[in-house]
Amino acid sequence: MSDTFDPDHLRAELLPLSTLQAPSEEAQAYQRFYGLNALGPNGATSSRIGRVEVGGYDIVTQLWVPDQPVGTLVLMHGFYDHVGLYRHVIDWALGLGLAVIACDLPGHG
Repeated sequence: MSDTFDPDHLRAELLPLSTLQAPSEEAQAYQRFYGLNALGPNGATSSRIGRVEVGGYDIVTQLWVPDQPVGTLVLMHGFYDHVGLYRHVIDWALGLGLAVIACDLPGHG
């Protein structure tokens, strides 16, 4: 499988985050490209990628959950950023036992 992906195709195929679905090949390529596929201690983390509708926008959202979460970190990036730049923060939070939910704001990611 290639680590290249088409962001427009990926966004178009995403189901709501609440839908339990296996990530598509495109989503897996995206996660591998940014190193978001094997986070947390020993890779023992479940993850999901989907969309959440907010104010008329479909927001690409990702969720990582350790085996026994002790809390949740909501990650909101700044202007010109995207979730792919925050792998180190996500990994740090998962190492502390925190679930992490992160989204790319409209026009980002």
